[in-house]
Amino acid sequence: MVCPGIPRSHIHQRPVIRIRAAVILMEDNRILLAKHKKGGKSYWVLPGGGVEEGESLSETAAREIKEETNLDIKVRKLIFISEGLPPDKHRHVIDFFFTGEVMSGEIKKGTDEILEDIRFFPLRALQEIPFYPDICEEIKEAFGTGFSGPARFLGNKWT
Repeated sequence: MVCPGIPRSHIHQRPVIRIRAAVILMEDNRILLAKHKKGGKSYWVLPGGGVEEGESLSETAAREIKEETNLDIKVRKLIFISEGLPPDKHRHVIDFFFTGEVMSGEIKKGTDEILEDIRFFPLRALQEIPFYPDICEEIKEAFGTGFSGPARFLGNKWT
């Protein structure tokens, strides 16, 4: 909303807050990742996406996995929560990371224009590819315990 008499440059703009649900899907010690391309940059993420109005986090996670990978999943356990808040605070992403189990379907890349690829990677490859947010060590540690620990807040992971 623009206030009469106050220049637009003097009005404090709040950061955009995005709530995202993503899923850790494992198969034979490999993790499923989605390759995104935005702003001329390509990088890998855990498949998932933004919560829509009236949708629970687990509903979001299942819908996004279906849209990006063609897989039907059961969302299992909340593992991590992290934030992405850049120094200039122009946006704010809150990520909820769940484990999941594939119930049916064959992997097929979705049609979203930012989605370039979808594939399984060995866990050790996470540090060799552009992967965001950088939670490689946390994923490896949780995998080593069978994702048995409590959910953890990982703090600001903006890079």
